[in-house]
Amino acid sequence: MALPFVIDRAIRGLARAGRLLEDAILPCGCRACDAAIDPDERDFCETCATQLANCVARAYCGRCGEERHEYLLHDAVCTSCKLGKRPLAWRSIVRVGRYEGPLKSMILKFKQQYKLDHVLGRMLADAILGRLNPSEIDAWTPIPMHWGRRLVKRFQPTMLLARTAVARWGGSVEPLLRMTRYVEPFHVRPGLTAKDRANEIAGAMAPKRGLAIMGRRICLIDDVTTTGATLREACRVLKDAGARSVDVAVVARAARGLRD
Repeated sequence: MALPFVIDRAIRGLARAGRLLEDAILPCGCRACDAAIDPDERDFCETCATQLANCVARAYCGRCGEERHEYLLHDAVCTSCKLGKRPLAWRSIVRVGRYEGPLKSMILKFKQQYKLDHVLGRMLADAILGRLNPSEIDAWTPIPMHWGRRLVKRFQPTMLLARTAVARWGGSVEPLLRMTRYVEPFHVRPGLTAKDRANEIAGAMAPKRGLAIMGRRICLIDDVTTTGATLREACRVLKDAGARSVDVAVVARAARGLRD
């Protein structure tokens, strides 16, 4: 067993143990706003639970991910996508909800701390099971993180998310992609346009050596998508490497015009 893998496993194990100890010792708190909650309340205070329900209970197109009233969807697909007016890199998209309110708060925490993967992963698993048949996916792969960022953060959020989500059905998580250069995270640069993001991420990913992609059905997993630039680049790389199909699953999708 390679030494880096052993060290990675040890770090993840210690971090998880610390999180469980924290949950056991400290008072129960809302996962979104940290307000104290009754032990009988599960994960969220009443206010955040209400806001979260509104955030996730929205009909959306299964191709582009944009919100549409259920009466404007045809077999869960919007008119533009149904008519082929919106060429997309992926076959379908699954999302938990809109990038706002409690869901946004949890994602931002998740990006910075080794926690909430169990909550967000559970939510993503529910969303996936509502739209996809896991048996039709050969590999679940997270959007990659540059090794330099992993070294600093000591964890990869998208990998945690993927592992927690697919554990529900025993899916295979494989890091099929790698970053070829460092790209500063888009969420810390809210002023970037869609074109800026696309230009920055272009050519920044490549297939990971030694892992099979040819002919496989792959589902990409990410925490949030705004313009879709990162997902499109990942899909391009996978397809160029011979992937049979690529679906995507995200916790949240930002509304048009939102650039967080």
